[in-house]
Amino acid sequence: MSQGDWTRDTPAPGLVVPQPRRGFRYGSEAFWLVGLATERGVPATALDLGTGSGIMALLLARLGARVEAVDVRPEWRAGWDAALAESALAGRVDFRTADVRDVSGGPPVDCVVSNPPFFAAGTGPAPEDGWRSTARFESTATVGAFVGVACGRLSASGSAWFVVPVEREGDLLAAVPTGFHAARVVRVGVRRVIVELRAGAGDGLSERLDDRGDVVEAWYARATG
Repeated sequence: MSQGDWTRDTPAPGLVVPQPRRGFRYGSEAFWLVGLATERGVPATALDLGTGSGIMALLLARLGARVEAVDVRPEWRAGWDAALAESALAGRVDFRTADVRDVSGGPPVDCVVSNPPFFAAGTGPAPEDGWRSTARFESTATVGAFVGVACGRLSASGSAWFVVPVEREGDLLAAVPTGFHAARVVRVGVRRVIVELRAGAGDGLSERLDDRGDVVEAWYARATG
């Protein structure tokens, strides 16, 4: 991809995130997850599964976390390298081209964030654009694989944050392994569900929020602050 095929976006002061001009581009969900993941303070270490452009990893690193970020598409590498150099975040994010299942054996982290492919393979027409298709439809890993790897990498007191369409809430919750529970389920507007997973047992807190309300705006402000 030539330089002209990328845009340079600045979602937070000092942060530059290259994105393919016509491929998959990040949305509001990235800011929601980072805002929630830092609600109790910035985690020392984090893992971003299915990082794409690296937006969540870069936001977390800018706030002070050390982040490991993984995506299966090698085409993102040029954007990652440019983002680290232009945002002065070299050494804060370890971007890796790999399937999420390949990082299951890494060290424990305090936080996992993931905006996994929204739809199961074969449940709809895949976009012709490969970037968009991989981002929207499961290819090498299912949502269950994302959940399993996330829980396996969490420290004892850590949290894993996922955002999925409302239609996939059941699939995500069904994949939660023994020894973990949904500590928080937040339905944002009518289309998205955010789930926090933690170790141990417990009754999850269920919330329903307006996607343009003050709480959601506070997530965005914290993610970009």
